[in-house]
Amino acid sequence: GSSARAFSFTFNSAMVLGVENYDAQRAAVRSAQKQEDEMRKLMRDCAQQLGRLQAQHAKERSEAEGLAETLRKQAKALKGELQAERAQAVQAARALKRQHADNLRAHVTRATADTLRREVEASILRHALDDEEAFSPSAGA
Repeated sequence: GSSARAFSFTFNSAMVLGVENYDAQRAAVRSAQKQEDEMRKLMRDCAQQLGRLQAQHAKERSEAEGLAETLRKQAKALKGELQAERAQAVQAARALKRQHADNLRAHVTRATADTLRREVEASILRHALDDEEAFSPSAGA
């Protein structure tokens, strides 16, 4: 009887140990699955966040490129306007220079004409006076 009792105890101990081992294994598996689920969730969150950041970066880059293109176009337009204004200013300066030269020539021509007219008038007066003296009655006396 005692050997049967000893066997029964050993068997029961093995059963208890086996159940404990099984429970411990199941708890370890559950813990591992839980950690794996958390890890998957974390990776999914990270992937979503990365996706959002990449989309935001792409949007900002696109906006920056658009802004840069707009600024390039504006700069090109301004450069064109400045060149046009400069060309107009050069033309205006040339026209003023021509006008000044024309005015100066006209002034010199008028001054020369005035001088010539005065000289001619003076000469006519001199001749008239000379003629008057020549034909005056007191000349013969």
